[in-house]
Amino acid sequence: MADVECVVDCRDELGESPVWCPALERFYWLDIKGRTISRFTPETGAHEAVPVGEQPGSLVLREKGGMVVAFYGGFRFFDMETGVVETIHEVEADTPASRMNDGRCDRQGRFWAGSMDDAMTGRPLGALYRLDADLRLHKVESGIVVSNSIAFSPDGGTMYFADLGRDTIWAYDLDAASGALSNKRVFAGPGSAPGVPDGSTVDAEGYLWNARWNGWCLARFAPDGALERTVELPFQQVTCPIDVRRPRPGHDLRHRRQGGLERGGPRRPTAGRRRLRHRRHRLPRPPRAALQGLTARRGPLPVRGRQPAGITRAARIRSKISTKFFSVSMASVKPYCRRLVSSRMVSQVRPKFQSAKAQSPMSENAVFLS
Repeated sequence: MADVECVVDCRDELGESPVWCPALERFYWLDIKGRTISRFTPETGAHEAVPVGEQPGSLVLREKGGMVVAFYGGFRFFDMETGVVETIHEVEADTPASRMNDGRCDRQGRFWAGSMDDAMTGRPLGALYRLDADLRLHKVESGIVVSNSIAFSPDGGTMYFADLGRDTIWAYDLDAASGALSNKRVFAGPGSAPGVPDGSTVDAEGYLWNARWNGWCLARFAPDGALERTVELPFQQVTCPIDVRRPRPGHDLRHRRQGGLERGGPRRPTAGRRRLRHRRHRLPRPPRAALQGLTARRGPLPVRGRQPAGITRAARIRSKISTKFFSVSMASVKPYCRRLVSSRMVSQVRPKFQSAKAQSPMSENAVFLS
């Protein structure tokens, strides 16, 4: 079971939409029912929760600064510094029982977000939307109970989307130029893992990591949909994972703050808190192929301290490699962190001749290009 430790006692009710900003090395997330948008800087420990007047469902960062938030009733620009909210599009005004939920940016800067039945009574009130960089809005799916699991393959050619109410994750072919979806197929059907599918992210190998609502775990699916492994967690309602790479990695997990969720008894007093672990490890030697792929990198590598004189190139590279860590957002902005260290994960290091956008295969680090 994942090892966790408390870092931010934020006490959120329904934590969602974790986003990592590599430029600022800062986490952003939101509390849907608590109506707050938060940010946390691991380096300094600074945490701020900004109240908002409407339930936020998901957020993405803007290239021009600020963010786009899929609020309860539509897409809006939001500035955390000033609190200014500017409406882009109202959504589903004729169905007040529905609200916006999970959302992500693709690698072309388009914001995909879905809606859901807020009462979770099983009504197919939701839909899937795409907000383009020119601010045009498109409805691409309808009849959804609870939209979730929006994620993209490393090459950007596949999009994943789930309906928690149907316990199904679908895969689509995504046209990078137009944003059109085609070839919808079942990726992971009912009963494929404990619980039902919530948020997802895709790692550098193309495997989908899916948070399992009411499943006490995180599930890793191969590109063909086969269940590769599950990672047990001490929380029942896991909502969304995020893959982050930084010099001192860890895992960021969130879950819903609710009594009686801990295994074997009542809720522990740490429920609803953000947890993050940063620990230095002796890393296993990466495969030769990974070493060959690590050449120059644009800009200095943010590693503390000087390298000892005479250190070999391979050792220098190993000392700078950060193993993968995920942040599993569990429905209560209660991120928790744990590190999964393996030679496979160490080998999933990005080639260093890449732009900032290409360096991370994760869609959470993409920005809305407006």
